[in-house]
Amino acid sequence: MRFTLGRFDSLAIGAFAATIPLHSVIAQRRIVHLTVILSVPSLGLLALSVLAPSMRPAVLCFGSSVFAGSFAGLVFLASARGLPIWLMAALESPVLGRIGKYSYGIYLFHLPLVRLSGRISAVLGLSISTLHGKLTWIAVMCLTSYAAAFLSWHIWERQFLRFKTRFTAS
Repeated sequence: MRFTLGRFDSLAIGAFAATIPLHSVIAQRRIVHLTVILSVPSLGLLALSVLAPSMRPAVLCFGSSVFAGSFAGLVFLASARGLPIWLMAALESPVLGRIGKYSYGIYLFHLPLVRLSGRISAVLGLSISTLHGKLTWIAVMCLTSYAAAFLSWHIWERQFLRFKTRFTAS
């Protein structure tokens, strides 16, 4: 978990990207350049965090802003239909759409479920020290988080979304 104000830079980058006109050709060209420029360090920082764990604090400190810029650029380009056709087709897949629909619930439930799973596996004597055990655990956690988010959306959130029709944009 991260303190929200500690991620203010990422929030600000996303908010700024949302203000850029989607159909501005000049903006699209600049965003393409900026996204490419930020993607190279993003991949480098990701590799650095995996290959040199002692560098993780620096990656977490500076990398979040670089990652946020890269992803904001990709989201902008996807919204402006400025990505290659094959990538747009992949991003518009029904599977990603369903994951996106429940993504906030997945975000909310994953950490408590991960913490609970550690206790349960310890009580049951299950080992996640092998590659097979870790991969199984990851798959179970992904499915469990998705299931919890799915149930939450259908039982709880959908009820509140019905109120949206009662309000109009100003």
